[in-house]
Amino acid sequence: MKLGEQALKIVPDGNVHLLTIVSAGLSTSLIEVGDYVQADSVTSSTRHMAYQTGHSFIAFSMLMNESMLAMLRGQLHKVYKFPQRPCTLRKPNPCSISRLFRMFTWDG
Repeated sequence: MKLGEQALKIVPDGNVHLLTIVSAGLSTSLIEVGDYVQADSVTSSTRHMAYQTGHSFIAFSMLMNESMLAMLRGQLHKVYKFPQRPCTLRKPNPCSISRLFRMFTWDG
């Protein structure tokens, strides 16, 4: 979790794609350590960034994280309502997909 917070600090200004990816990891880490209040905030903002940048997989993952947070709090009625909310995911941006692929590919 500390690494995720450190990574957020060094993401270059204006690099919303990388910010979205790092924030998604932080969201999951916060849920794992039980910091649900901060996880709510990070998860929600990350989902909105993912919608804006065309990261459909991350947007869906954040929707799952929001559902998990509601389940962990015993708010099952809220979990049921998540899929009923309108959400439009754009087609993934090929440039962001190739950038993401290069980040996690090793040439070694």
